Amino acid sequence: MRHKQSSPKWTPTRKLWAGVGIIVIIGFAFFLGLSIAGHQSATPEPSAATSSKVKVQSSHKVASSRRPDSTGDVDVLSDLTEKAGENASTRTNDNEKTYSQFKQQNGTWYWWLTSSKRGTIEVGEVRSVAKDGQTAQLKMKSEYYDQGTNYTLTFHWLAGSNTQYNLNTDFKQINGDYTLGDTEDDVTPAKDVNLQDVIESTVGRGLGYEDASTQTNGGDQTTSEFYGMNPSRNGRYAHWYWDFSSKKRGPIIHAMIGSVKVDYAGNPTSFEMSDMEKQKDFTVNVSYDWSSNTYHLWTSYQNIDGRYTNDEAH
Repeated sequence: MRHKQSSPKWTPTRKLWAGVGIIVIIGFAFFLGLSIAGHQSATPEPSAATSSKVKVQSSHKVASSRRPDSTGDVDVLSDLTEKAGENASTRTNDNEKTYSQFKQQNGTWYWWLTSSKRGTIEVGEVRSVAKDGQTAQLKMKSEYYDQGTNYTLTFHWLAGSNTQYNLNTDFKQINGDYTLGDTEDDVTPAKDVNLQDVIESTVGRGLGYEDASTQTNGGDQTTSEFYGMNPSRNGRYAHWYWDFSSKKRGPIIHAMIGSVKVDYAGNPTSFEMSDMEKQKDFTVNVSYDWSSNTYHLWTSYQNIDGRYTNDEAH
């Protein structure tokens, strides 16, 4: 016969240990809860300001580096994309021939001014073009000679021509006439020309009197004379000279001419000279007009710049 088992009796000792166990379990659970809560509080939710900042940064776009298109009457420049050489009549810097050319890149037009001596002289960005008949005003920004400088470049076709044009600006005092397609250096070395033949057929055809338009010093008219000395039996002169004087000041320069440079037509473009009194070498630039027997003469030596008409009676 099986005996029915009776439930264990809860003695005071058992009741004590049971209580201790419950307290330990509750304490552990409470400590675990605090640990989880502490970890969560250490990583706060992004504030509204932080969220806005992240949003701005993620949506920010870097500005394009592409330049704005040239605006206005840019169709004018389409006729000037061919390289053009400077005419002899406007050259300076010891008869330096410069070249002008307009080019378009990605909607923006640029102007290049170059020379064989100096390479690139200026690259200008064309910001806008305003056309008025045969003339156009180009708003420019220098990209090479004086970066960032703004200036106006004025263009116009020369009278009766669609292949020659003038460009002028106060920026570095640029002012030149150019012929489209003229890309060759047309100056002939002095040793290949005869000094006497050049002078006698151009600037040596009489005594040159200065025009009123270029006179300075209170209207003091200067004279320019090219002549030969010490002729041989065949009529050839051993030496050639240039005398420059004025009514008020008398003789100013007496120079021996060493050599001459000419253009493709045989006109003189510059003379190499030496001041006989001051023993000073210098260059005189010349632009001669056959039709009127006149010439423009300029040199940095004593800052001479004048236009002269030959009087063949002298």
